[in-house]
Amino acid sequence: HWTRSSWQSLDSGDVDLGSSEPVLVPNGVVFQIGKQGVGYLLSGSHLGGTGESPAYQASVCSGSWGGAIYDNGIIYVSCSTGLRALALNAGAPSFSAVGAWHVNSAINGPPIVAGGLVWATDWNSGTLYGLDPQTGQTVVKQATPAMDHFATPSASDGKLFLATGPAVEAYTIATPSSPAGPGTGPSSKAPTRAKCSLKLRSRRVQLHHPKRHKHQRHAPPSYATVALTANCSQAVQVKLGGVVSEHLSTKGKSQATSRAFHLATVRAALSPNAKRTLPIRLTPALLRALGRHVHESGKFTLTTTTVAGTTRVSTHGVLKL
Repeated sequence: HWTRSSWQSLDSGDVDLGSSEPVLVPNGVVFQIGKQGVGYLLSGSHLGGTGESPAYQASVCSGSWGGAIYDNGIIYVSCSTGLRALALNAGAPSFSAVGAWHVNSAINGPPIVAGGLVWATDWNSGTLYGLDPQTGQTVVKQATPAMDHFATPSASDGKLFLATGPAVEAYTIATPSSPAGPGTGPSSKAPTRAKCSLKLRSRRVQLHHPKRHKHQRHAPPSYATVALTANCSQAVQVKLGGVVSEHLSTKGKSQATSRAFHLATVRAALSPNAKRTLPIRLTPALLRALGRHVHESGKFTLTTTTVAGTTRVSTHGVLKL
C-alpha cells in the first residue's frame, strides 16, 4: 500500500486520496490524485507503505473527483475546475501540463477515450462532450438527461453509454471531423505534417543513483540517461527511440565487429513550437560498456503521426560517461 504520513489529518479534513482511482501507466508506474489536487507517480512494484516519498509529485488542480485515464502518452484527469491533460514521461518519471490544452471549466466528469476523442460530462447541466485529445477543443456537444455526479461514460462497438439517473443512454460515435479554430468556419485546406527537430542535448550521459527505501535491503541499481531536445510545429504525440552501436576490437575475421543496443521507446506529448527535453534510458549493458571508457555511437529517431501522415527526424552523436 501507499499513503502519505499525514493520512489521518487528510481524512479528518476530507482532503484524502479516496476521490479517484489509481491509474496504471507505462513502465510499471501508477498515477494517483485526490481531493487536494496533487498528482503522484508511484512504483507499481514497490508502493512504499505509509509516508514513503513518491517517485514524483506535482500540483495538478484544486481537487480531483471521479477518476482519470491514460491514453497515448497523456493522463486525462477530472478536476473541479475542468478536465486536465498531463504529458507523461514514464522513464523519468514525471508529468507536465499539456500547453496546448484548453477546456471549458464546466467539463469536470471522469473521462474516457473512444472514437478518437476524449469524452467527459458536465454533470451539473446534463451535457456530454467529445474533446480533441491534443487541444481540448470541443468537437461534440450533446445534451443529456439529468445525471448523478461523477457519472463515467463507457464505450463499445462504436457506441457510447451514459448512466443518467434511472436510465442508460446510448449514443452512436461518428468519425469526428477536425475542429475549426476559434472564429473560423470549415476549412478545405489539407492537413499539414508536423515539422520537427531533434538534437542531442549533451554527449555526456547522466548517472542516476536511486535511494534505498526503508523496506528494501539494497538500493535499486544505478542507471543512466541521455537527454535530447525535441521541437515540433504542431501539438503532437511523439515516440523517441534509439540504437547505440559499440565497435568491437577483433582479431579473427569470423568475429563480430560491432554490437547494437536498442533503447526503450519514450512516448511524450509536445506543445507547438515549445522545446522539450526528453531523457531516454540506457540499457545496463550499454552503461557497462561506457564504464570501460568506450565511446559509443548513437542514432536517435523521433516519430510523429498525425492525420497528414508520419514524420521522422533523426540525430547522431557519440556518447561518453
